[in-house]
Amino acid sequence: KVKKRREEREKERIARQQELEMLQRLKEAEQFKEWEQQEDEFHLEQAKLRSKVRLVDGRAKPIDRLAKYIEAEEDDLGVGVELKEPYAVLKGLSIDDLDDLSEDIKRSEE
Repeated sequence: KVKKRREEREKERIARQQELEMLQRLKEAEQFKEWEQQEDEFHLEQAKLRSKVRLVDGRAKPIDRLAKYIEAEEDDLGVGVELKEPYAVLKGLSIDDLDDLSEDIKRSEE
Protein backbone atom coordinates (compact mmCIF):
# COMPACT_ATOMS: atom_id res chain seq x y z
CA LYS A 1 0.00 0.00 0.00
CA VAL A 2 2.79 2.48 0.86
CA LYS A 3 4.70 1.49 -2.26
CA LYS A 4 1.61 2.12 -4.37
CA ARG A 5 1.14 5.62 -2.90
CA ARG A 6 4.80 6.40 -3.46
CA GLU A 7 4.48 5.39 -7.12
CA GLU A 8 1.34 7.52 -7.51
CA ARG A 9 3.05 10.55 -5.96
CA GLU A 10 6.04 10.02 -8.25
CA LYS A 11 3.75 9.88 -11.30
CA GLU A 12 1.96 13.05 -10.14
CA ARG A 13 5.30 14.81 -9.60
CA ILE A 14 6.49 13.83 -13.07
CA ALA A 15 3.18 15.01 -14.60
CA ARG A 16 3.45 18.39 -12.80
CA GLN A 17 7.06 18.76 -13.90
CA GLN A 18 6.15 18.00 -17.52
CA GLU A 19 3.28 20.49 -17.38
CA LEU A 20 5.57 23.19 -15.97
CA GLU A 21 8.15 22.48 -18.67
CA MET A 22 5.47 22.72 -21.35
CA LEU A 23 4.23 26.04 -19.94
CA GLN A 24 7.81 27.34 -19.86
CA ARG A 25 8.35 26.33 -23.50
CA LEU A 26 5.12 28.08 -24.51
CA LYS A 27 6.16 31.20 -22.63
CA GLU A 28 9.60 31.17 -24.27
CA ALA A 29 8.05 30.65 -27.71
CA GLU A 30 5.79 33.65 -27.15
CA GLN A 31 8.71 35.79 -26.00
CA PHE A 32 10.74 34.71 -29.04
CA LYS A 33 7.85 35.58 -31.35
CA GLU A 34 7.58 39.05 -29.79
CA TRP A 35 11.33 39.56 -30.04
CA GLU A 36 11.32 38.44 -33.68
CA GLN A 37 8.48 40.86 -34.44
CA GLN A 38 10.33 43.72 -32.76
CA GLU A 39 13.45 42.89 -34.73
CA ASP A 40 11.52 42.89 -38.01
CA GLU A 41 9.99 46.26 -37.15
CA PHE A 42 13.43 47.64 -36.28
CA HIS A 43 14.92 46.49 -39.59
CA LEU A 44 11.99 47.98 -41.52
CA GLU A 45 12.37 51.32 -39.76
CA GLN A 46 16.12 51.30 -40.44
CA ALA A 47 15.52 50.57 -44.13
CA LYS A 48 13.04 53.45 -44.31
CA LEU A 49 15.52 55.76 -42.60
CA ARG A 50 18.34 54.76 -44.96
CA SER A 51 16.01 55.39 -47.89
CA LYS A 52 15.11 58.86 -46.59
CA VAL A 53 18.77 59.71 -46.06
CA ARG A 54 19.63 58.66 -49.63
CA LEU A 55 16.73 60.76 -50.94
CA VAL A 56 17.87 63.80 -48.96
CA ASP A 57 21.48 63.36 -50.10
CA GLY A 58 20.43 63.08 -53.74
CA ARG A 59 21.74 59.55 -54.16
CA ALA A 60 18.44 57.71 -54.18
CA LYS A 61 18.27 54.19 -55.49
CA PRO A 62 15.36 53.11 -57.68
CA ILE A 63 13.80 51.29 -54.71
CA ASP A 64 13.86 54.55 -52.75
CA ARG A 65 11.95 56.36 -55.48
CA LEU A 66 9.41 53.54 -55.75
CA ALA A 67 8.96 53.42 -51.97
CA LYS A 68 8.50 57.20 -51.91
CA TYR A 69 5.87 56.90 -54.62
CA ILE A 70 4.07 54.16 -52.71
CA GLU A 71 4.14 56.00 -49.41
CA ALA A 72 3.14 59.34 -50.94
CA GLU A 73 2.90 60.90 -47.51
CA GLU A 74 4.67 63.87 -46.01
CA ASP A 75 8.03 62.87 -44.52
CA ASP A 76 9.16 64.09 -41.16
CA LEU A 77 12.53 64.92 -42.76
CA GLY A 78 10.87 67.16 -45.31
CA VAL A 79 12.25 65.31 -48.31
CA GLY A 80 11.49 67.33 -51.43
CA VAL A 81 11.65 64.72 -54.17
CA GLU A 82 9.49 65.24 -57.22
CA LEU A 83 7.36 62.16 -57.78
CA LYS A 84 7.36 60.67 -61.25
CA GLU A 85 5.31 57.84 -62.62
CA PRO A 86 6.60 54.49 -61.28
CA TYR A 87 7.58 53.21 -64.72
CA ALA A 88 9.83 56.27 -65.16
CA VAL A 89 12.08 54.87 -62.43
CA LEU A 90 12.79 51.83 -64.59
CA LYS A 91 13.77 53.77 -67.72
CA GLY A 92 17.48 53.78 -68.38
CA LEU A 93 18.40 51.21 -65.72
CA SER A 94 21.08 48.69 -66.58
CA ILE A 95 20.54 44.96 -66.14
CA ASP A 96 22.59 45.08 -62.93
CA ASP A 97 20.46 47.95 -61.61
CA LEU A 98 17.28 46.03 -62.45
CA ASP A 99 18.66 42.97 -60.66
CA ASP A 100 19.47 45.12 -57.61
CA LEU A 101 15.99 46.63 -57.73
CA SER A 102 14.45 43.17 -57.92
CA GLU A 103 16.45 42.05 -54.87
CA ASP A 104 15.46 45.20 -52.96
CA ILE A 105 11.79 44.60 -53.76
CA LYS A 106 12.03 40.98 -52.59
CA ARG A 107 13.71 42.11 -49.38
CA SER A 108 11.06 44.76 -48.74
CA GLU A 109 8.28 42.20 -49.21
CA GLU A 110 9.69 40.11 -46.35
